[in-house]
Amino acid sequence: MLLKAYGVAKQIDFWQSTARYRAFFGGRRAGKTQATTVDIIIQALKQKNRRLLYIAPTNSLAKETFEQIAYHAALTPLIQSTDRKGPYRLALKNGSVIDFKNSLANIHRLRGFKYHVVYVDEAQLFPETFLPIVEACIRDTRGRLVILGQFNGQNYLYYRFYLQGQSPVLLDNQGQPLKDAGGKPRKNDGLYASWHLPTDEGLMFQGKLGRAEIEEARQTTTLNQYQQEYACLPTASMSACYSHEDVTACLGGEPLEKAESPRHTYILAIDPAKEIDHTAAVVLCVETGRIVFARIWPKGTPYPQAARDCAEIQARFNRASAIIDSTGERGAAGGAKYRTQDPRSEVFRQHVGDLRAFVFNMTSKGHLTTHVGIELRNRTVRIPAAAKDLISQLLAYEYKYRSGGFYSYGAPRGQHDDLVSALQMALWARHNHWYDSRSLSHGHTYSGV
Repeated sequence: MLLKAYGVAKQIDFWQSTARYRAFFGGRRAGKTQATTVDIIIQALKQKNRRLLYIAPTNSLAKETFEQIAYHAALTPLIQSTDRKGPYRLALKNGSVIDFKNSLANIHRLRGFKYHVVYVDEAQLFPETFLPIVEACIRDTRGRLVILGQFNGQNYLYYRFYLQGQSPVLLDNQGQPLKDAGGKPRKNDGLYASWHLPTDEGLMFQGKLGRAEIEEARQTTTLNQYQQEYACLPTASMSACYSHEDVTACLGGEPLEKAESPRHTYILAIDPAKEIDHTAAVVLCVETGRIVFARIWPKGTPYPQAARDCAEIQARFNRASAIIDSTGERGAAGGAKYRTQDPRSEVFRQHVGDLRAFVFNMTSKGHLTTHVGIELRNRTVRIPAAAKDLISQLLAYEYKYRSGGFYSYGAPRGQHDDLVSALQMALWARHNHWYDSRSLSHGHTYSGV
């Protein structure tokens, strides 16, 4: 059967691609939905007895996409049966089956299912933990994965799928080339492919009226909102606390393994692991404002091992003053000084000298988040370009408005902000001269406000 579909060059290239991992990022109304529905039809008709899965973050979006395909003129004569009550399903006369599911809240329900092609729509709303589960669905069939949505800063989707799809060689999670046993970069060889389609490149915005609508959107939205939702820029995020421009402007210097000078003063900030997080640490040079060291420990690293490592780091940097996140420890309310009792801090205290505890609460989190933004804007902090994890976390760090007029701060769902928390404490300690042993009594906890 001949399927007629119209689109711009990027959409057509997307439909014709044979890459196993494809990513299509589009601005608002740029044509991402059309690209998706047409591709699902193409893949369903390509071979007999194929199993396809479309995943959406909401039931309404899953239903909408189901209905667009179920009532598509090219597909209606080829449909064997439909299930419109949910979970939505289309069974074709060639034996292929298309499932439509809302899996944001029930990701683990996908375990055990096998598909030839899986589509993840509005992927920026899914946590990073969904990837292994979705990839397991195509493992046995040597199937394909299609990522669809918008950019939300340079997060894991950007590095894993978009940047990878633009590169002729395979990349790691920080965008660095992967090498074979001989030290040569491993070729992409069509394994990944990616596209981004800004709204103003969409088919319906090429005429005079379309261009006028784009200009209206530009005038009536914030810069971050326009850059994310319409311009489809990988560096844009409406809820980002720290701008890409500021972070990039503060890049400079090389990481160190030990102090540059015996006269330099250093601050070691430690964010110990909690439940699903990593233990992370950064070292800040007081005199230069440079982050000279940043490290994340693997999940599950025992506290004593991480504490011993931190003690070694502290020794290498002129017996750096140390501060640790002790949020959740028992003590007086309201950020008053009190003796720490939490086992995590006590373990670190056994190894790390000059250790001070810090409590994050709603107020202090806002103060520290704002202070880092000021340091970045004033270019008074320097971050090595090699500190990829820290940079990635900074760019993804976001705020959310909560009921009651409060804001919360942290990493997007499924991501981590361990290094950002450590950086916040280090810069706040420098701001308050907490590296001076006379300014703070040891063994007490402070909220910083």
